[in-house]
Amino acid sequence: MILMFSGCLSSTAYITYDDATPPEQKCTLTIAASLTVTEFNGKAVEWKPAFGYNWGEVQIPQGNHTFTVNFTTTATGGIYTAENIAVSHNFKAGRSYRMVPLMRPPNVTIVIKDISQ
Repeated sequence: MILMFSGCLSSTAYITYDDATPPEQKCTLTIAASLTVTEFNGKAVEWKPAFGYNWGEVQIPQGNHTFTVNFTTTATGGIYTAENIAVSHNFKAGRSYRMVPLMRPPNVTIVIKDISQ
């Protein structure tokens, strides 16, 4: 049982985002567990990894997209949060990207990196 649970901690939860874009015009966005995407191109969403997962993965169309993101983490002395962080990126079809927080207290910025090999 412990091995099963610990396996989930390092794996990826898949997030469903349905749109009419053909698969060859999409890319993969992996989102860190400390992040929740609340808006995608001005539309309300709730993209975050399921409980017990370190990453959430969603397929999105290629192109320039904007996100609103909330950040939450447990730190010494309590919980640290930052809300309504705006970030945008130009995504290319067939590529893989990772959205991660960059903490430089007292600020948090969101970085999107191309991790395609």
